[in-house]
Amino acid sequence: METMLEARSLSVLRGAAETCSGVNLRVRRGGCHGIIGPNGSGKSTLLLGLRGLLPTRGDLAVAGIAPRSAGRARMARLVAVMPQRMEFAFPFTVEEMVLLGRSPHRRPWEAFRAEDRARARALIERLGLAPVAGMRVDAVSGGERRKVFLARALAQDTPLLFLDEPTAGLDPAVQEELVALIEELRQSEGRTVVVVLHDVRLARRLCERVTALRAGVELAEGVPERVLAPDLLEALFGVRWVEFSAAGRTPVLLPAAAEEKRS
Repeated sequence: METMLEARSLSVLRGAAETCSGVNLRVRRGGCHGIIGPNGSGKSTLLLGLRGLLPTRGDLAVAGIAPRSAGRARMARLVAVMPQRMEFAFPFTVEEMVLLGRSPHRRPWEAFRAEDRARARALIERLGLAPVAGMRVDAVSGGERRKVFLARALAQDTPLLFLDEPTAGLDPAVQEELVALIEELRQSEGRTVVVVLHDVRLARRLCERVTALRAGVELAEGVPERVLAPDLLEALFGVRWVEFSAAGRTPVLLPAAAEEKRS
């Protein structure tokens, strides 16, 4: 099994302070690793550390390379990111934003090539964005905007994808569409995915292994059946969880108050 990402006893620093500590994970090529935890638990900070954008202590390797010594240009050809906050300084169109994903494959100030534009257009078609390709990104819907930033990440053609809350705030139909695409990317293209989630159901569905963070500390790491169990979720989120079952459906875990309302 080829390891795409490995961290051992990893701590992530902001200034002199450790904002994440004791993180251990190993992600195989083509695998999916989830990071779950309450707001402010250090999930997004951990992604920054894994990319080498914040100082770290411990052992860390991406495709056998230490990110802090690889440099940003090389890392941009290894790791692409779909951010949680979709901010941008200029009024790019959808097509222009997706095309920016090709930047790591050209020299500074070099014009985009025909093959770059063809790759961007193909991804726009694949994600159903063709009807809004000429619109400004800030004028499209929230679901379309998330697809734009996913398309930009895919345009980098990296072996490793970091997805930070990719389904947050989306209606169920768009969530399912994005989840199906993530699964397809792994199965058909062998992409390796690290995904930050709050949704326990999606974490169980998507991930081979999960890291649970609370207050910047790794609470648990392992297969979803162990990490996403009621007792550990209660320790993680501070609320009681129960399993809810319906005839003919896969059981799901819900916070106790939500389950009681359904009873």
